[in-house]
Amino acid sequence: MSNYAVLKETWAEVLTVARDTETKARINGVQAQMKEFNFFYGIVIGELILRHTDMLNQTLQKKGMSAAEGQEAGLSICNDASFVAFWQKVNALVVKCDIGEPTLSKKRRAPSRFKDGLAPPEFPSSVEDYFRWIYFKKKGYGQCNWRAEGSF
Repeated sequence: MSNYAVLKETWAEVLTVARDTETKARINGVQAQMKEFNFFYGIVIGELILRHTDMLNQTLQKKGMSAAEGQEAGLSICNDASFVAFWQKVNALVVKCDIGEPTLSKKRRAPSRFKDGLAPPEFPSSVEDYFRWIYFKKKGYGQCNWRAEGSF
């Protein structure tokens, strides 16, 4: 994340030098995306997943590692305390990198082909709840419970 601000400055410099309109349009698009919280959150969670995967890979290759210890190491970021620490880190980085505030998207009904019975649609009650859902479900940590229970 240390390169994020530098990259934003670089785009601004390249924009002043570039003459091609297609290049300028692409740079403007990248700059707009980099100012959005969702984009930034995706980058930070991607970094977390890659770091955790690297650490887990090194841990599992140690001699004498039992299956139970490996499973425990894999589940170390699959809890609410890890999300709270991650959320605080993201919010601190948002201020540092001058990123827009997180917002909830507009509530929409699911298309009728996706309706699951007569159950009302579920919407997150807060921005933090929405990004908690992404942290655990969308980015692969939803697999944690399945792996812990031994069912895939």
